[in-house]
Amino acid sequence: MNALVLSCLTFFILCLPPLFGEKGAQDNWYLDREVKLPEMPGFRKPLGVKIDASGKAFVVDTDNDTITIWDQNGSFLRRIGSNGSGNGSMSDPVDIEVTNNEIYVIEKGNHRVQVFDINGAYLRKWGSYGTADGQFRSPRSIALDLNGSRVSEVFVADWDNHEVQVFDANGSFLRSIGGQGNGNEQFQYASGVAIGPDGLLYASSRSNNKIKVFETNGTYVRSFSTSAHPTDLDFHGDKLAIGNGSYHKIKIFDKNGTELNSIGSGSSSSAPGEFNHPYGLSYAPNGELHVADSENHRIQVFDANGSFLRSYGTYGQAGVAPFGLHITPENNFLITDISRHRVFEIDENGTFVRLIATQGSGDGQVTNPRSVFLGPDNRIYVADTSRHRIQIFDRNGTFIRKFGVNGTSDGEFRDPNAVIVSADNEIYVADSSNHRIQVFDANGSFLRKFGSHGSLEGQMNNVYGIAFSDLGNLMVADWHNRRIIHFTPSGQFIRHYTTHDHPKLIHNLPHGLTAVSRDSKMDIYDANGERLRRWNKVGNTSSAFDTYADGTIAWLDYNYDKILFYRPTYRTVRRPISKEIPLPEVLNVVQHESTNHLQVTYRVNDADSSKVEAKMIAFIDGGNDLSKVIIPTTFVGSIAGKLDQNVSTNQNHTITWNVGADWNVGFGELEVAIMAKDDRDLLNLHFLTLPVTDSNASTLQINRSPVTDSDLLDLWYWLLASGESGINLEGSSIKPIVTGSAPNFIPNQVSDMIVWLDANNVDGDGQSNNDPFGNTIESWSNLVDPDHNFTQSNVSKRPTLTNSILNGKPGVFFDNDNDGMSSGLQINSAPYSVVVLFNCLDQASQSRRAVQGSQNWLIGPHGGRVGFHTSNGWVSNREYLIKDKFYLCTALVDSSSSALIVNGIDRTQNSNSRYHPGSLHLAASGGHSSEDLNGYICELLVYNRKLNDSEVSQIETYFTYKWNMVRSYVDGSSTTASGRRYLFDKMNLREASEEEVNRAKNGAISGSINQFTPSLQIGPGDRPNKVNEYGFDTGGSGTWVTPK
Repeated sequence: MNALVLSCLTFFILCLPPLFGEKGAQDNWYLDREVKLPEMPGFRKPLGVKIDASGKAFVVDTDNDTITIWDQNGSFLRRIGSNGSGNGSMSDPVDIEVTNNEIYVIEKGNHRVQVFDINGAYLRKWGSYGTADGQFRSPRSIALDLNGSRVSEVFVADWDNHEVQVFDANGSFLRSIGGQGNGNEQFQYASGVAIGPDGLLYASSRSNNKIKVFETNGTYVRSFSTSAHPTDLDFHGDKLAIGNGSYHKIKIFDKNGTELNSIGSGSSSSAPGEFNHPYGLSYAPNGELHVADSENHRIQVFDANGSFLRSYGTYGQAGVAPFGLHITPENNFLITDISRHRVFEIDENGTFVRLIATQGSGDGQVTNPRSVFLGPDNRIYVADTSRHRIQIFDRNGTFIRKFGVNGTSDGEFRDPNAVIVSADNEIYVADSSNHRIQVFDANGSFLRKFGSHGSLEGQMNNVYGIAFSDLGNLMVADWHNRRIIHFTPSGQFIRHYTTHDHPKLIHNLPHGLTAVSRDSKMDIYDANGERLRRWNKVGNTSSAFDTYADGTIAWLDYNYDKILFYRPTYRTVRRPISKEIPLPEVLNVVQHESTNHLQVTYRVNDADSSKVEAKMIAFIDGGNDLSKVIIPTTFVGSIAGKLDQNVSTNQNHTITWNVGADWNVGFGELEVAIMAKDDRDLLNLHFLTLPVTDSNASTLQINRSPVTDSDLLDLWYWLLASGESGINLEGSSIKPIVTGSAPNFIPNQVSDMIVWLDANNVDGDGQSNNDPFGNTIESWSNLVDPDHNFTQSNVSKRPTLTNSILNGKPGVFFDNDNDGMSSGLQINSAPYSVVVLFNCLDQASQSRRAVQGSQNWLIGPHGGRVGFHTSNGWVSNREYLIKDKFYLCTALVDSSSSALIVNGIDRTQNSNSRYHPGSLHLAASGGHSSEDLNGYICELLVYNRKLNDSEVSQIETYFTYKWNMVRSYVDGSSTTASGRRYLFDKMNLREASEEEVNRAKNGAISGSINQFTPSLQIGPGDRPNKVNEYGFDTGGSGTWVTPK
């Protein structure tokens, strides 16, 4: 008789004990407010202008693909549109008309008319490229025929179709006027249209040098010559202004064609009143003439007699690419814009104050300005990086002086990245590519320098940001050496500490703290150089920030053109809410006499569900792991309402299991377990909803406590007992059942691949191998970089191409007599990823290498185990080698961690071993002839970045179908990354990213504010096992998930 051990396996318990309200210290900041950067003034080739009835100017900013609006005094108001072809976007807008409530825009690039309301909201469009009625080929000008305030008809000068097309206000085609030719009613490039005071249509024929006059129905009236290529035209009373862009003039005629006046000398010039390709023009109601001086990137204004009055606008691109940020005593912001090459000031509400510097090489002009600082002398200092100089402006933005040129001598610079000024008016410059700090007096005269190129104490390798500490010492962001260096103001080295990333910008915080940024990451370090806090604003690529005296951080968001303000805070704990869950209970198990049948009696206790789903599973010898699992499938009698989805709760059920049919051993101990679940998801997770606390404008749902391997193992038991069709139990592993065709994927679809060796295509021609099987190989083609093929010149050391090694496909055999190959390829820094498929024919105690690097780096069978070693030590060497077995090893390394995945299972032991390989070799090449592989390599992939989980999964799936390397979902009691994805997909969940988990652990909401002090700091590794104000388990370890 079988001896049975009765037990109850309670499946889905994740209840948390009550948590009592208490305050806990957090080294954290919360998002307090945001300030949007202003729309920036500036033109790039303005071609059209229209003055409305109130005197506002609507300017077609052609190369910026926008419309800018200015008040009657020439002050910038706002911008409409951006580059594109969608509704509301523009491509090469060239002319504009404005009514009381609508804006009509001609787009040469999109060959269409778009209409907006007066606030810039898209309303409608018409036109496309072509020669048919209603189609355009590079339309150039637009005019409206008004009946009072209502648009009666719209006239469009269609340049390359040599005609004027007429539409109603909704874009319905009415008629066309003209056609190509030299006749009275024909055009050679229709370039401008206007409705005269007499109600007639005046149209420019550029190459005919004529203005042609029609009735609006298309009847020809007369024409007159302009003696120059006419472009845009506009009326004020009987006066007709015509642009002559190619001749750099504006001519004034009466409506009968008599020339009255001309403006401009006819030579290209940027002087006031002169032009460089004037194009569009418009009269204001008061008779002032506004001219789009396109190549001078400005609008010029003239009085009724043609005398110059003023101009507005300068060269500038739309949008902002901020790099440097400085807070002024008035709480204004000085900002450098490296993409648009300018420096400007805004107030604390984001309102534009002044433009300080624009693009160029002259005095007061900049190229790639990376730093700005307001000194104690109330002067503005700008690091004009690509011009290798420092420029100084007064507080109103007027140029004072400059110093520095490109060079290596004292007072010369190579890419100055930062400038700051001390309390005694000494100017400190981060002379980046000269790897030094230079110091100057207030007039720019050289005083001293310190630092040199290198990694020794006091040396630097590409200086980025600089700042003064609480103690008045100089802090230097040493980019390539990944450290912060402290010097005295005189340049004496004090100390340094290592940073977790390449430090870019640096600023001081209260209480000895330092903020360091690099792109989207912000790190906070204490006075001892220990990192206390990191957060990552995904998608934001700006490092620009500055700090306030109270510890608030102002951080520029590059993607959304706004400043984010983070304030220090503390937390309160909240009480979580628990739910009832089904509790199965095995009451009795009896073996029927003279049979292998077991009678099992059980019940499911549940306070809030009348029906649940129940399953049964058993374990040999009471062992709670996969190798001991028996799945009951054969029963005597019906199990309906007992082991299905309709099991009544709070009452006893009895079933009879034919053990002998499912367990062929026939004797031993079995532990029987009943599992149950209600209508909640498999894991019964408690999700928290976090409010907006970062640059991501959405809430975050995330489970309160992490999912552990024990939780996931219970899920696998449930799926096995449920007969899940997509998985198969093999010993102590659960593996996917591979069916269907392979996904349409090849490894070079993952970016940044630098090596791809495939035994199916050794010669690299995309066909079957030309070399006969059994031949040695001199060269193994790198399919993504033929300049770095793997070769062996020594005939005796060449490997052999062998057929049908794995899944009917070939492999390359490296024997134990020093076979090997090299490529000359160097990987001299992280990040990188290496994926290799190999086996070894030796006994388990041998030390071999499949892939190796010149820097004491290897992947392969070593010391009887499959491992990954760098010069920092073993990342992993715990996978025992089995002779002849193939191993798919994936090594992942970046600047902060490393990992080794073997056949789909994460075998990482030491993630801090992350050195680079140097030169790459296959098998014994590179000086380790005693550790040659004696095995096959089938495929090798190398990337010059660390692959993410999704990419690793894609590549594992590729190997699964190609080489039949079926990865495990579970190995022993550990669920692999692919196994987690399989389970979470079934529940419409995904694994939370590191940034999302950090947000839940460290996130805050507005509330009571407490000044951040050192006594409230919690250092890395010292965080207690507790929850934060959301009830989130900040001290737990495992996997967090979020709904898809």
